[in-house]
Amino acid sequence: MTYVMFLGGIAFNNAGLGFVHAMAVLTELDSIQLDYVVFDDVKPNPSIENVYAGVGAFNTNECDVLVSVGGGSPQDAAKAIGLFVTNGGDLRDYEGVGKTEYKSIPIVAVNTTAGTSSEFTINYVITDVEREVKMVMVDKNSLVTISVNDPELMVDKPAALTAATGMDALTHAIEAPSNTCLV
Repeated sequence: MTYVMFLGGIAFNNAGLGFVHAMAVLTELDSIQLDYVVFDDVKPNPSIENVYAGVGAFNTNECDVLVSVGGGSPQDAAKAIGLFVTNGGDLRDYEGVGKTEYKSIPIVAVNTTAGTSSEFTINYVITDVEREVKMVMVDKNSLVTISVNDPELMVDKPAALTAATGMDALTHAIEAPSNTCLV
């Protein structure tokens, strides 16, 4: 039987919009009778420690797949967790381009904002609190298995968030044709 780790941000700990979206996904998992565990402690700009906590929850519960719901932080955390489960080592060693040997465990990324594009790119960012840097990882092994971009999950976002993530999406669109990084 497949065991799912449902991954979300701290917004899922309250009764806000994030909670409503999370419950919709969990209701779907219930309807198809998939067993799951919830890891809702993903911080904004997830740290190495945050990722290690997620790996611990994944392994302790003997999960098979990750379902991440949210914006860039849950998506980046899911990628780091997925790669660490299959590659191990020290997460700091993943910084840079193409540093892992094995593909991530399966990840279903349900996006709730339209900016970072983390749900379908090979990039992810994890904060190293000790060094006070955001580590940028570019790794083809981090690609999610399935990306879900349902506009219904985005229509009720605050205007400022929609504008900020829209500018982020525009930046990615402008930058993509000029990217010469080969991995």
